[in-house]
Amino acid sequence: PASVAEMIDQSVGRALDLFGLSWSPVKRWGRDIGPIEGAPAGGAAEDEDA
Repeated sequence: PASVAEMIDQSVGRALDLFGLSWSPVKRWGRDIGPIEGAPAGGAAEDEDA
């Protein structure tokens, strides 16, 4: 990261990834493993009770 803001964005993105959420400014590390299984296309959790 070139700035503190980029470092924060990266850290937040990694934390969201652990919960199965995606955030467009952050790409997943490693090989191209595609979208997170079970996560909706928008990256936000859906309310299963609705």
